[in-house]
Amino acid sequence: MKLEVQFKEISSLIQRAKENSFKAVNNELILLYLEIGKYKW
Repeated sequence: MKLEVQFKEISSLIQRAKENSFKAVNNELILLYLEIGKYKW
């Protein structure tokens, strides 16, 4: 039983890390697009 709980906790940690990674990448892309948007074509 304890092993199942540990597995769920580890799975949750991995999922949270993935979500944080996606958010960080999206944030950087938004900043990139804002910088590109400053150029006048």
